[in-house]
Amino acid sequence: REEEERTRREDEERKRRAKAAVAAQAAAQPAAAPTEGDDIPIRDEDLDLEEVRRDEKVLSEEGRRAAREREQARREREGPAPAAAAAPRRPRKWGKPLAIGAFTLLVIAIGAVHVMPLSTAEYESAASEALGVPVKIGGARLSLLTGVQVTFDRVTLGEVSAATARARPSVGSLFGPTKAFDAIELEGVSATQATFGAALFGKAAGPNFSVARVSAKQVKLEGPLPLPVLDIEAVFSGDGAPQSVTVHGPEKLAARITPRGAEAGVEVSAASLALPFVPALSLSDFNLKGTATRQGLTVSEFDGRAFDGAIAGTARIRWDAAWSAAGELRVRGINAAVFAPALLSEGRVEGRGAFQMSGAAPARLHENARLEGTFKVEKGALGFDIARVLASGQAGGRTEFAELSAQGTYDKGTVQLRNIGLSRGAMSASGALDISSDGTLSGRLTAEIRTPTQALRGAVTLSGKVREPAIRK
Repeated sequence: REEEERTRREDEERKRRAKAAVAAQAAAQPAAAPTEGDDIPIRDEDLDLEEVRRDEKVLSEEGRRAAREREQARREREGPAPAAAAAPRRPRKWGKPLAIGAFTLLVIAIGAVHVMPLSTAEYESAASEALGVPVKIGGARLSLLTGVQVTFDRVTLGEVSAATARARPSVGSLFGPTKAFDAIELEGVSATQATFGAALFGKAAGPNFSVARVSAKQVKLEGPLPLPVLDIEAVFSGDGAPQSVTVHGPEKLAARITPRGAEAGVEVSAASLALPFVPALSLSDFNLKGTATRQGLTVSEFDGRAFDGAIAGTARIRWDAAWSAAGELRVRGINAAVFAPALLSEGRVEGRGAFQMSGAAPARLHENARLEGTFKVEKGALGFDIARVLASGQAGGRTEFAELSAQGTYDKGTVQLRNIGLSRGAMSASGALDISSDGTLSGRLTAEIRTPTQALRGAVTLSGKVREPAIRK
Protein backbone atom coordinates (compact mmCIF):
# COMPACT_ATOMS: atom_id res chain seq x y z
CA ARG A 1 0.00 0.00 0.00
CA GLU A 2 2.88 2.37 0.78
CA GLU A 3 4.45 1.66 -2.60
CA GLU A 4 1.15 2.32 -4.38
CA GLU A 5 0.66 5.61 -2.51
CA ARG A 6 4.20 6.73 -3.34
CA THR A 7 3.72 5.90 -7.04
CA ARG A 8 0.45 7.85 -7.08
CA ARG A 9 2.11 10.92 -5.60
CA GLU A 10 4.98 10.71 -8.10
CA ASP A 11 2.52 10.51 -11.01
CA GLU A 12 0.65 13.58 -9.77
CA GLU A 13 3.94 15.49 -9.32
CA ARG A 14 5.11 14.51 -12.81
CA LYS A 15 1.86 15.69 -14.37
CA ARG A 16 2.02 19.01 -12.47
CA ARG A 17 5.59 19.66 -13.58
CA ALA A 18 4.78 18.76 -17.17
CA LYS A 19 1.94 21.23 -17.25
CA ALA A 20 4.16 23.93 -15.73
CA ALA A 21 6.86 23.28 -18.33
CA VAL A 22 4.35 23.53 -21.14
CA ALA A 23 3.01 26.82 -19.76
CA ALA A 24 6.53 28.25 -19.38
CA GLN A 25 7.47 27.28 -22.93
CA ALA A 26 4.32 28.94 -24.22
CA ALA A 27 5.04 32.14 -22.28
CA ALA A 28 8.64 32.34 -23.62
CA GLN A 29 7.63 32.29 -27.28
CA PRO A 30 6.92 35.80 -28.81
CA ALA A 31 3.30 36.31 -29.50
CA ALA A 32 2.23 37.14 -33.05
CA ALA A 33 0.79 40.61 -33.61
CA PRO A 34 -2.91 40.14 -33.55
CA THR A 35 -5.18 41.73 -36.01
CA GLU A 36 -7.35 44.48 -34.67
CA GLY A 37 -10.38 43.00 -33.06
CA ASP A 38 -9.03 39.44 -33.11
CA ASP A 39 -8.02 37.40 -30.00
CA ILE A 40 -6.00 34.25 -30.90
CA PRO A 41 -5.88 31.78 -27.93
CA ILE A 42 -3.02 29.25 -27.40
CA ARG A 43 -4.29 25.66 -27.40
CA ASP A 44 -2.66 22.44 -26.24
CA GLU A 45 -2.73 21.21 -29.84
CA ASP A 46 -0.33 24.02 -30.76
CA LEU A 47 2.33 22.79 -28.31
CA ASP A 48 5.17 20.49 -29.26
CA LEU A 49 3.93 17.16 -27.84
CA GLU A 50 7.19 15.28 -28.43
CA GLU A 51 9.04 17.78 -26.28
CA VAL A 52 6.40 17.41 -23.60
CA ARG A 53 6.95 13.65 -23.53
CA ARG A 54 10.71 14.08 -23.17
CA ASP A 55 10.19 16.46 -20.27
CA GLU A 56 7.80 13.98 -18.63
CA LYS A 57 10.38 11.20 -18.92
CA VAL A 58 13.11 13.40 -17.39
CA LEU A 59 10.83 14.46 -14.55
CA SER A 60 9.74 10.86 -13.92
CA GLU A 61 13.34 9.64 -13.63
CA GLU A 62 14.19 12.55 -11.37
CA GLY A 63 11.19 11.72 -9.18
CA ARG A 64 12.13 8.07 -8.82
CA ARG A 65 15.73 8.99 -8.06
CA ALA A 66 14.61 11.44 -5.42
CA ALA A 67 12.29 8.81 -3.90
CA ARG A 68 15.16 6.31 -3.68
CA GLU A 69 17.36 8.90 -2.02
CA ARG A 70 14.66 9.72 0.53
CA GLU A 71 14.11 5.95 1.28
CA GLN A 72 17.87 5.43 1.72
CA ALA A 73 18.08 8.39 4.11
CA ARG A 74 15.12 7.07 6.12
CA ARG A 75 16.75 3.65 6.49
CA GLU A 76 19.99 5.21 7.66
CA ARG A 77 18.11 7.21 10.29
CA GLU A 78 15.85 4.38 11.53
CA GLY A 79 18.25 1.44 11.12
CA PRO A 80 17.27 -2.04 9.80
CA ALA A 81 13.61 -2.87 10.18
CA PRO A 82 12.59 -5.98 12.18
CA ALA A 83 12.00 -9.09 10.07
CA ALA A 84 8.39 -9.25 11.21
CA ALA A 85 7.77 -5.69 10.01
CA ALA A 86 9.22 -6.31 6.52
CA ALA A 87 6.05 -7.96 5.36
CA PRO A 88 2.80 -8.81 7.15
CA ARG A 89 2.50 -12.51 8.10
CA ARG A 90 -0.22 -14.34 6.25
CA PRO A 91 -2.45 -16.72 8.24
CA ARG A 92 -1.24 -20.30 7.62
CA LYS A 93 -3.72 -22.86 6.25
CA TRP A 94 -3.53 -26.14 8.22
CA GLY A 95 -6.17 -28.18 6.32
CA LYS A 96 -3.91 -29.73 3.69
CA PRO A 97 -1.03 -30.65 6.07
CA LEU A 98 -3.50 -32.19 8.51
CA ALA A 99 -5.14 -34.23 5.71
CA ILE A 100 -1.76 -35.51 4.48
CA GLY A 101 -0.74 -36.42 8.00
CA ALA A 102 -4.01 -38.23 8.69
CA PHE A 103 -3.75 -40.21 5.46
CA THR A 104 -0.16 -41.20 6.25
CA LEU A 105 -1.18 -42.39 9.71
CA LEU A 106 -4.08 -44.36 8.19
CA VAL A 107 -1.77 -46.13 5.71
CA ILE A 108 0.64 -46.97 8.51
CA ALA A 109 -2.23 -48.28 10.67
CA ILE A 110 -3.63 -50.44 7.87
CA GLY A 111 -0.19 -51.88 7.17
CA ALA A 112 0.26 -52.67 10.85
CA VAL A 113 -3.16 -54.32 11.13
CA HIS A 114 -2.60 -56.29 7.90
CA VAL A 115 0.31 -58.15 9.44
CA MET A 116 -1.04 -58.13 12.97
CA PRO A 117 -1.38 -61.69 14.33
CA LEU A 118 -4.58 -62.76 16.07
CA SER A 119 -5.16 -65.20 18.88
CA THR A 120 -6.60 -68.52 17.65
CA ALA A 121 -7.98 -69.77 20.98
CA GLU A 122 -11.47 -68.28 20.61
CA TYR A 123 -11.77 -69.45 17.02
CA GLU A 124 -10.70 -73.00 17.89
CA SER A 125 -13.08 -73.19 20.84
CA ALA A 126 -16.11 -71.83 18.93
CA ALA A 127 -15.55 -74.08 15.88
CA SER A 128 -14.88 -77.22 17.97
CA GLU A 129 -18.11 -76.71 19.89
CA ALA A 130 -20.13 -76.14 16.71
CA LEU A 131 -18.68 -78.97 14.60
CA GLY A 132 -18.28 -81.58 17.33
CA VAL A 133 -14.69 -82.35 16.32
CA PRO A 134 -11.39 -80.94 17.60
CA VAL A 135 -10.28 -77.88 15.62
CA LYS A 136 -6.66 -76.73 15.52
CA ILE A 137 -5.32 -73.57 13.85
CA GLY A 138 -1.61 -72.99 13.30
CA GLY A 139 -1.85 -69.20 13.02
CA ALA A 140 -4.19 -66.31 12.20
CA ARG A 141 -3.76 -62.77 10.91
CA LEU A 142 -6.05 -59.90 9.97
CA SER A 143 -6.15 -58.21 6.55
CA LEU A 144 -7.97 -55.03 5.51
CA LEU A 145 -6.62 -54.42 2.01
CA THR A 146 -9.49 -56.22 0.22
CA GLY A 147 -12.06 -55.88 2.97
CA VAL A 148 -12.06 -57.34 6.45
CA GLN A 149 -10.53 -60.80 6.17
CA VAL A 150 -8.99 -63.26 8.63
CA THR A 151 -6.47 -65.74 7.24
CA PHE A 152 -5.93 -69.02 9.09
CA ASP A 153 -2.95 -71.29 8.42
CA ARG A 154 -2.60 -75.06 8.93
CA VAL A 155 -6.22 -75.76 9.88
CA THR A 156 -7.45 -79.21 10.95
CA LEU A 157 -11.07 -80.12 11.66
CA GLY A 158 -11.11 -83.72 12.78
CA GLU A 159 -10.06 -85.71 9.68
CA VAL A 160 -10.20 -82.63 7.43
CA SER A 161 -7.09 -80.53 6.86
CA ALA A 162 -6.56 -77.29 4.93
CA ALA A 163 -3.33 -75.45 4.21
CA THR A 164 -5.09 -72.06 4.26
CA ALA A 165 -8.53 -70.74 5.18
CA ARG A 166 -9.60 -67.18 4.31
CA ALA A 167 -12.64 -66.11 6.30
CA ARG A 168 -14.76 -62.98 6.01
CA PRO A 169 -16.27 -62.27 9.43
CA SER A 170 -19.60 -60.57 9.85
CA VAL A 171 -19.62 -57.01 11.19
CA GLY A 172 -19.29 -56.97 14.95
CA SER A 173 -17.92 -60.50 15.34
CA LEU A 174 -14.23 -59.80 14.75
CA PHE A 175 -13.17 -59.38 18.37
CA GLY A 176 -16.21 -60.66 20.26
CA PRO A 177 -16.72 -64.22 21.56
CA THR A 178 -19.23 -65.05 18.79
CA LYS A 179 -17.57 -65.95 15.52
CA ALA A 180 -19.92 -65.47 12.55
CA PHE A 181 -18.60 -65.65 8.99
CA ASP A 182 -20.21 -64.62 5.72
CA ALA A 183 -17.83 -66.87 3.74
CA ILE A 184 -14.85 -69.17 4.27
CA GLU A 185 -12.52 -70.14 1.41
CA LEU A 186 -10.35 -73.24 1.88
CA GLU A 187 -7.26 -74.18 -0.12
CA GLY A 188 -5.22 -77.37 -0.13
CA VAL A 189 -7.99 -79.47 1.39
CA SER A 190 -7.68 -83.17 2.19
CA ALA A 191 -10.59 -85.16 3.66
CA THR A 192 -12.13 -88.61 3.69
CA GLN A 193 -15.19 -89.58 1.70
CA ALA A 194 -16.90 -90.69 4.90
CA THR A 195 -16.37 -87.25 6.44
CA PHE A 196 -17.83 -85.56 3.37
CA GLY A 197 -20.89 -87.82 3.48
CA ALA A 198 -21.43 -87.16 7.18
CA ALA A 199 -21.14 -83.39 6.62
CA LEU A 200 -24.10 -83.51 4.20
CA PHE A 201 -26.41 -84.50 7.04
CA GLY A 202 -24.72 -82.57 9.87
CA LYS A 203 -24.71 -78.93 10.98
CA ALA A 204 -21.99 -76.29 11.05
CA ALA A 205 -23.34 -73.97 13.75
CA GLY A 206 -23.20 -73.48 17.49
CA PRO A 207 -23.93 -70.78 20.08
CA ASN A 208 -20.67 -68.99 19.22
CA PHE A 209 -20.05 -70.07 15.62
CA SER A 210 -21.90 -69.80 12.29
CA VAL A 211 -21.01 -69.65 8.61
CA ALA A 212 -23.11 -68.82 5.54
CA ARG A 213 -20.92 -70.21 2.74
CA VAL A 214 -17.86 -72.49 2.48
CA SER A 215 -15.88 -73.07 -0.71
CA ALA A 216 -12.90 -75.39 -1.16
CA LYS A 217 -10.51 -75.63 -4.11
CA GLN A 218 -8.55 -78.71 -5.21
CA VAL A 219 -10.14 -81.07 -2.69
CA LYS A 220 -8.78 -84.59 -2.37
CA LEU A 221 -11.40 -87.00 -1.01
CA GLU A 222 -9.64 -90.15 0.09
CA GLY A 223 -11.71 -93.33 0.27
CA PRO A 224 -12.91 -96.44 -1.53
CA LEU A 225 -14.22 -94.60 -4.62
CA PRO A 226 -11.58 -93.45 -7.14
CA LEU A 227 -12.53 -89.75 -7.26
CA PRO A 228 -10.63 -86.98 -9.09
CA VAL A 229 -9.57 -83.69 -7.48
CA LEU A 230 -12.72 -81.61 -6.96
CA ASP A 231 -13.91 -78.08 -6.22
CA ILE A 232 -16.71 -77.96 -3.65
CA GLU A 233 -18.98 -75.14 -2.46
CA ALA A 234 -21.63 -75.39 0.27
CA VAL A 235 -24.36 -72.91 1.29
CA PHE A 236 -25.75 -73.16 4.83
CA SER A 237 -29.07 -72.14 6.34
CA GLY A 238 -29.46 -70.19 9.56
CA ASP A 239 -29.39 -73.31 11.75
CA GLY A 240 -26.11 -74.49 10.18
CA ALA A 241 -27.59 -77.25 7.99
CA PRO A 242 -26.33 -77.31 4.38
CA GLN A 243 -28.91 -76.02 1.91
CA SER A 244 -27.01 -76.97 -1.24
CA VAL A 245 -23.64 -78.41 -2.18
CA THR A 246 -22.14 -78.09 -5.65
CA VAL A 247 -19.19 -80.15 -6.89
CA HIS A 248 -17.08 -79.58 -10.02
CA GLY A 249 -14.32 -81.69 -11.49
CA PRO A 250 -12.56 -82.69 -14.73
CA GLU A 251 -14.42 -83.77 -17.89
CA LYS A 252 -17.12 -81.17 -17.11
CA LEU A 253 -18.13 -83.11 -14.01
CA ALA A 254 -20.86 -81.25 -12.12
CA ALA A 255 -22.93 -82.44 -9.18
CA ARG A 256 -25.58 -80.70 -7.11
CA ILE A 257 -26.60 -82.13 -3.75
CA THR A 258 -29.65 -80.76 -1.92
CA PRO A 259 -30.00 -82.10 1.64
CA ARG A 260 -33.56 -82.55 2.91
CA GLY A 261 -33.43 -83.85 6.47
CA ALA A 262 -32.23 -87.46 6.45
CA GLU A 263 -32.09 -87.51 2.63
CA ALA A 264 -30.38 -85.50 -0.07
CA GLY A 265 -31.32 -85.03 -3.70
CA VAL A 266 -28.44 -85.78 -6.07
CA GLU A 267 -27.94 -84.68 -9.69
CA VAL A 268 -24.74 -85.51 -11.59
CA SER A 269 -23.61 -84.78 -15.14
CA ALA A 270 -20.29 -85.27 -16.96
CA ALA A 271 -18.93 -85.22 -20.46
CA SER A 272 -17.28 -88.56 -19.72
CA LEU A 273 -17.36 -90.74 -16.61
CA ALA A 274 -15.72 -94.08 -15.86
CA LEU A 275 -18.12 -96.16 -13.79
CA PRO A 276 -16.41 -97.06 -10.50
CA PHE A 277 -18.19 -100.45 -10.40
CA VAL A 278 -17.21 -101.47 -13.95
CA PRO A 279 -13.67 -100.16 -14.61
CA ALA A 280 -13.70 -101.13 -18.29
CA LEU A 281 -16.90 -99.15 -19.00
CA SER A 282 -16.86 -95.38 -19.54
CA LEU A 283 -20.03 -93.45 -20.40
CA SER A 284 -20.07 -90.16 -22.31
CA ASP A 285 -22.84 -87.56 -21.92
CA PHE A 286 -23.52 -89.06 -18.50
CA ASN A 287 -26.49 -87.97 -16.36
CA LEU A 288 -27.81 -89.24 -13.03
CA LYS A 289 -30.64 -88.37 -10.66
CA GLY A 290 -31.25 -89.95 -7.30
CA THR A 291 -31.55 -89.70 -3.53
CA ALA A 292 -28.74 -90.26 -1.04
CA THR A 293 -28.81 -91.23 2.64
CA ARG A 294 -26.10 -92.05 5.13
CA GLN A 295 -26.31 -95.72 4.07
CA GLY A 296 -26.47 -95.48 0.29
CA LEU A 297 -27.74 -94.00 -2.96
CA THR A 298 -30.93 -94.75 -4.85
CA VAL A 299 -30.58 -93.85 -8.53
CA SER A 300 -33.96 -93.18 -10.08
CA GLU A 301 -32.45 -92.79 -13.55
CA PHE A 302 -29.03 -92.74 -15.18
CA ASP A 303 -28.05 -92.66 -18.84
CA GLY A 304 -25.04 -92.25 -21.06
CA ARG A 305 -23.53 -93.30 -24.36
CA ALA A 306 -21.11 -96.16 -25.06
CA PHE A 307 -20.23 -98.47 -27.98
CA ASP A 308 -22.05 -96.17 -30.43
CA GLY A 309 -25.31 -96.65 -28.52
CA ALA A 310 -27.12 -95.67 -25.34
CA ILE A 311 -27.11 -97.25 -21.88
CA ALA A 312 -29.64 -96.36 -19.20
CA GLY A 313 -31.14 -97.79 -16.06
CA THR A 314 -31.76 -97.55 -12.34
CA ALA A 315 -29.66 -98.63 -9.37
CA ARG A 316 -29.62 -99.08 -5.60
CA ILE A 317 -26.15 -98.72 -4.10
CA ARG A 318 -25.35 -99.53 -0.47
CA TRP A 319 -22.15 -99.00 1.49
CA ASP A 320 -22.75 -100.36 4.98
CA ALA A 321 -20.40 -103.14 6.12
CA ALA A 322 -19.90 -104.14 2.46
CA TRP A 323 -20.66 -102.57 -0.89
CA SER A 324 -23.52 -103.74 -3.08
CA ALA A 325 -25.37 -102.54 -6.16
CA ALA A 326 -28.51 -103.76 -7.87
CA GLY A 327 -30.85 -102.41 -10.50
CA GLU A 328 -32.09 -102.53 -14.06
CA LEU A 329 -30.07 -102.01 -17.22
CA ARG A 330 -31.33 -101.04 -20.70
CA VAL A 331 -29.28 -100.84 -23.89
CA ARG A 332 -30.20 -99.54 -27.31
CA GLY A 333 -28.23 -99.28 -30.54
CA ILE A 334 -25.09 -100.90 -29.12
CA ASN A 335 -22.57 -102.11 -31.72
CA ALA A 336 -22.64 -105.91 -31.42
CA ALA A 337 -19.20 -106.32 -33.00
CA VAL A 338 -17.41 -104.92 -29.94
CA PHE A 339 -18.16 -108.05 -27.90
CA ALA A 340 -17.11 -110.97 -30.17
CA PRO A 341 -16.38 -109.78 -33.74
CA ALA A 342 -15.29 -113.26 -34.86
CA LEU A 343 -18.75 -114.60 -33.97
CA LEU A 344 -20.96 -111.57 -34.46
CA SER A 345 -19.46 -109.13 -36.95
CA GLU A 346 -22.38 -106.72 -37.48
CA GLY A 347 -25.64 -105.62 -35.89
CA ARG A 348 -27.17 -103.33 -33.31
CA VAL A 349 -28.12 -104.67 -29.88
CA GLU A 350 -31.24 -103.75 -27.98
CA GLY A 351 -32.14 -105.36 -24.65
CA ARG A 352 -32.80 -105.09 -20.96
CA GLY A 353 -31.95 -107.01 -17.84
CA ALA A 354 -31.49 -106.99 -14.06
CA PHE A 355 -28.09 -106.81 -12.42
CA GLN A 356 -26.66 -107.22 -8.95
CA MET A 357 -23.14 -107.14 -7.55
CA SER A 358 -21.42 -107.06 -4.16
CA GLY A 359 -17.94 -106.84 -2.73
CA ALA A 360 -15.68 -105.38 -0.08
CA ALA A 361 -14.77 -102.37 -2.25
CA PRO A 362 -16.46 -100.59 -5.16
CA ALA A 363 -13.65 -101.40 -7.60
CA ARG A 364 -14.20 -105.14 -7.01
CA LEU A 365 -17.97 -105.26 -7.39
CA HIS A 366 -17.70 -106.40 -11.01
CA GLU A 367 -15.91 -109.56 -9.87
CA ASN A 368 -19.17 -110.78 -8.30
CA ALA A 369 -21.56 -109.26 -10.82
CA ARG A 370 -24.55 -111.09 -12.26
CA LEU A 371 -26.75 -109.88 -15.12
CA GLU A 372 -29.81 -111.63 -16.54
CA GLY A 373 -31.96 -110.45 -19.42
CA THR A 374 -33.07 -110.74 -22.98
CA PHE A 375 -31.72 -109.04 -26.08
CA LYS A 376 -31.99 -108.99 -29.83
CA VAL A 377 -29.66 -108.03 -32.64
CA GLU A 378 -31.16 -106.54 -35.80
CA LYS A 379 -29.68 -106.51 -39.32
CA GLY A 380 -26.54 -108.30 -38.29
CA ALA A 381 -24.15 -110.93 -39.57
CA LEU A 382 -22.39 -113.98 -38.14
CA GLY A 383 -18.67 -114.37 -38.69
CA PHE A 384 -19.15 -117.66 -40.58
CA ASP A 385 -21.39 -119.06 -43.35
CA ILE A 386 -23.86 -121.58 -41.92
CA ALA A 387 -24.85 -122.87 -45.38
CA ARG A 388 -21.23 -123.45 -46.32
CA VAL A 389 -20.52 -125.33 -43.10
CA LEU A 390 -23.57 -127.56 -43.57
CA ALA A 391 -22.78 -128.22 -47.21
CA SER A 392 -18.99 -128.76 -47.06
CA GLY A 393 -18.03 -128.71 -43.42
CA GLN A 394 -15.68 -125.80 -44.04
CA ALA A 395 -15.87 -122.52 -42.18
CA GLY A 396 -15.58 -119.12 -43.77
CA GLY A 397 -17.76 -116.42 -45.18
CA ARG A 398 -20.58 -114.83 -43.22
CA THR A 399 -24.25 -115.31 -42.52
CA GLU A 400 -26.49 -112.26 -42.70
CA PHE A 401 -29.69 -112.28 -40.68
CA ALA A 402 -32.65 -110.00 -40.09
CA GLU A 403 -32.86 -110.67 -36.34
CA LEU A 404 -31.11 -112.71 -33.67
CA SER A 405 -32.62 -113.03 -30.21
CA ALA A 406 -31.56 -114.84 -27.04
CA GLN A 407 -31.75 -115.00 -23.28
CA GLY A 408 -28.44 -114.12 -21.68
CA THR A 409 -26.81 -114.54 -18.30
CA TYR A 410 -23.53 -113.04 -17.15
CA ASP A 411 -22.23 -114.48 -13.88
CA LYS A 412 -18.77 -113.69 -12.51
CA GLY A 413 -17.16 -113.53 -15.92
CA THR A 414 -19.00 -116.43 -17.63
CA VAL A 415 -21.68 -115.96 -20.29
CA GLN A 416 -24.58 -118.26 -21.09
CA LEU A 417 -26.81 -117.72 -24.10
CA ARG A 418 -30.01 -119.77 -24.27
CA ASN A 419 -32.94 -119.93 -26.67
CA ILE A 420 -30.90 -118.44 -29.46
CA GLY A 421 -33.12 -117.78 -32.45
CA LEU A 422 -31.86 -116.58 -35.82
CA SER A 423 -33.82 -116.05 -39.03
CA ARG A 424 -33.47 -114.63 -42.51
CA GLY A 425 -35.90 -115.52 -45.27
CA ALA A 426 -35.68 -119.28 -45.85
CA MET A 427 -32.97 -119.74 -43.19
CA SER A 428 -33.57 -120.35 -39.49
CA ALA A 429 -31.38 -121.54 -36.64
CA SER A 430 -31.59 -122.12 -32.91
CA GLY A 431 -29.22 -123.23 -30.22
CA ALA A 432 -27.17 -122.33 -27.14
CA LEU A 433 -23.68 -121.05 -26.41
CA ASP A 434 -21.44 -120.87 -23.34
CA ILE A 435 -18.39 -118.65 -22.91
CA SER A 436 -16.14 -119.29 -19.91
CA SER A 437 -14.27 -116.56 -18.02
CA ASP A 438 -11.10 -117.29 -20.02
CA GLY A 439 -12.93 -116.97 -23.37
CA THR A 440 -13.40 -120.68 -24.20
CA LEU A 441 -16.38 -121.41 -26.45
CA SER A 442 -18.81 -124.31 -26.23
CA GLY A 443 -21.98 -124.17 -28.31
CA ARG A 444 -24.22 -125.73 -30.92
CA LEU A 445 -26.56 -124.30 -33.53
CA THR A 446 -29.19 -126.36 -35.35
CA ALA A 447 -29.96 -124.78 -38.71
CA GLU A 448 -32.32 -125.35 -41.64
CA ILE A 449 -32.04 -123.71 -45.02
CA ARG A 450 -34.77 -124.20 -47.64
CA THR A 451 -34.19 -123.43 -51.28
CA PRO A 452 -36.33 -124.17 -54.35
CA THR A 453 -34.10 -127.12 -55.16
CA GLN A 454 -33.05 -128.49 -51.79
CA ALA A 455 -33.25 -128.25 -48.03
CA LEU A 456 -30.18 -128.28 -45.80
CA ARG A 457 -30.49 -129.40 -42.24
CA GLY A 458 -27.78 -129.96 -39.68
CA ALA A 459 -25.89 -128.80 -36.64
CA VAL A 460 -22.97 -126.42 -36.39
CA THR A 461 -20.58 -126.86 -33.45
CA LEU A 462 -18.69 -123.93 -31.97
CA SER A 463 -15.49 -124.39 -29.95
CA GLY A 464 -12.09 -122.77 -29.52
CA LYS A 465 -11.75 -119.22 -28.21
CA VAL A 466 -13.87 -116.15 -28.69
CA ARG A 467 -11.15 -114.48 -30.76
CA GLU A 468 -10.40 -117.59 -32.83
CA PRO A 469 -13.49 -119.79 -32.89
CA ALA A 470 -13.48 -123.27 -34.40
CA ILE A 471 -16.56 -123.91 -36.55
CA ARG A 472 -17.37 -127.38 -37.81
CA LYS A 473 -20.32 -129.56 -38.85
